[in-house]
Amino acid sequence: MFIAATSIGFKFLGDHINPAQSFFFRNIIALSLVLVTSKKLTNILQVAKPKIAMMLLRGTFLSASLLCLFLSFQGLELATATAIHFAFIPMASIVTAAAGSRSGDASFAMLMGIISYVGALLIIQPQAFSEFEFLAYATSSAIFACTSLLILDNLGRSHNPSSITFFLYLAGALLTIPTLPFVWVSPQIIDYFIFAGLGISGWLSQILLTYAISRTSNLFIAPFQLIVVVFVSIFDLIFWGTSFGWLALLGMVVIITSTITNFIKFYSRTMQTKSRNERKWHAT
Repeated sequence: MFIAATSIGFKFLGDHINPAQSFFFRNIIALSLVLVTSKKLTNILQVAKPKIAMMLLRGTFLSASLLCLFLSFQGLELATATAIHFAFIPMASIVTAAAGSRSGDASFAMLMGIISYVGALLIIQPQAFSEFEFLAYATSSAIFACTSLLILDNLGRSHNPSSITFFLYLAGALLTIPTLPFVWVSPQIIDYFIFAGLGISGWLSQILLTYAISRTSNLFIAPFQLIVVVFVSIFDLIFWGTSFGWLALLGMVVIITSTITNFIKFYSRTMQTKSRNERKWHAT
């Protein structure tokens, strides 16, 4: 939901403010929130020290991904651009997991990921394929996002979410600073409130995503992210009057169904694991 709110905010701002400028404000606000909610900057640096370079690399990839996504909003419908961006995330997780776990749970998660992928593809509007420049932006955003998520899958298991999020937004701020003299326009009062919302939603989404991946495999998390496409599609209909054909509506139903099914399976597995651990504890 927070990721969807970020996309909507950038779509609103894109009419009069360059995405790089909006992205800069978002990064600075989110970076400030990480510092405020963490105990000390020295603790963040100390915990992250072994893999600072990898965290900055992940931040660079994700920043490039989001900038490409927000640029694609200027020529593509919000739902279509978001569907392209998120469609390949479960597929990337499936490819990397194919040589890994062969458990029934992993196979089920792979199946849900494939179904969600198909659902996202159904939402993409056919006219998008005539907008080659903006289609290229959206596709590039998907590639960068997949790379970033795969790096996070490695980092999230051994590092504090605050450290990972701090370097994510630090990398984003450093990347956008050089562009500001070329894209800067004076924001309106309402824009600053939207910037604040973008920063808060960005901070929360990354903290929660990093925490979730630290508790389980990205393979199980990725299908849940496709629900963002459904939220964005609904807002696209409400605020911009985008009309959807029956294929797009079917895609939304497919994503919702696979997400609910994956949640039930995931929750059931978690409860079974908890029950087994409790029995072992009582036995000892």
